[in-house]
Amino acid sequence: MSDYPRGYKVELSKDGKTRDPPRVKGKGDSAVSEIHFPSPVTTRFLRITQTGSAPGKYWGIHELKLLSPAKAR
Repeated sequence: MSDYPRGYKVELSKDGKTRDPPRVKGKGDSAVSEIHFPSPVTTRFLRITQTGSAPGKYWGIHELKLLSPAKAR
């Protein structure tokens, strides 16, 4: 598929009204996008905004998994 985010940003919020500056910015290159934070985060609200586009292509989130960081062995 060629429907994926050409660009995105991820913002976090503790109250759902005020947001911190984007924590992650990036771009997708396939139908499955993995977004990694540079360090563990704790938040109550998460906003993913598409910042890029391509003519005739659309992006939607069909499944979303939020995973905690792996524990050190």
